[in-house]
Amino acid sequence: GVETILVGRDSEMEQLRAVYQEVLDSGSPRLVLVTGNVGVGKSRLLFEFAGQLETENPLVTVMSSRALNQTSRVPYYLWKELWSNRFELNDDDPPEDARNKTIDGIRTLWGRTLGEITAVEASHFLGSLIGVSWDKSPYMTEFEDNVKGRTRRTYKMVAELLFRASRRGPVVLIMDDLQWADQGSL
Repeated sequence: GVETILVGRDSEMEQLRAVYQEVLDSGSPRLVLVTGNVGVGKSRLLFEFAGQLETENPLVTVMSSRALNQTSRVPYYLWKELWSNRFELNDDDPPEDARNKTIDGIRTLWGRTLGEITAVEASHFLGSLIGVSWDKSPYMTEFEDNVKGRTRRTYKMVAELLFRASRRGPVVLIMDDLQWADQGSL
């Protein structure tokens, strides 16, 4: 319960704020790589930056994930963690609860704009990537024996989801400890 203050990172925090403002002004995405020696406070800096963004701009969507050494060979772990955090999924959720949380979470980000892809279809594909099972999914049937096709379709769904979320306001993805990320997540 003790609150600590971030000390000595004003310059780095200002750099992150400046890049964020550039993105807002230009409307173009940016990749920012925060590097440094082990233990210098990179994760804490990102945590504090995300907190400031959410406090200052209620329309910003911040999603975060962290790779771990022990998960470096777990396919799509970084994305599983990101969406599990966002949708408040737990490993011990009953399958029906996990499906409902996934659909509700995607619908929130998806918005009301109609398109070629529905939020429910996106839920089935994204859910299958992160371990949420869909029994007899009408969307997944044609991809049962086509793993590459299913993966490509899932990537398309994730891109559409992030694009739609960005229509509501800025979207910030924080992926921590990328050195441990599995190849599929990268």
